Amino acid sequence: MKKAKEYAKQYLQAEDKHKVLSDIILEFFDESQELIKIRNAKIDGAIVAIIKELNEKWNAFARRTNGEVKEDGFINLVKSKLPFMADYLENIGI
Repeated sequence: MKKAKEYAKQYLQAEDKHKVLSDIILEFFDESQELIKIRNAKIDGAIVAIIKELNEKWNAFARRTNGEVKEDGFINLVKSKLPFMADYLENIGI
């Protein structure tokens, strides 16, 4: 699992930023699966905590990209790709 500054460095040094950003997004989703397994998360609250944690990491990454990557990109992607999660996250104010 990489740190936000490592993702930022990877992104800022990339020639094809679109490709690298796509790869980073996939790594975030992979990391979410790893954390769910490691923490044996089965309850909605535990999974939401992991999503929030990764969104905070995304925001730290985004702040290091000179405005090229938008904050809350990870949580917005989760909401757009997983509609059942979008409803749940909205109901709890995320």
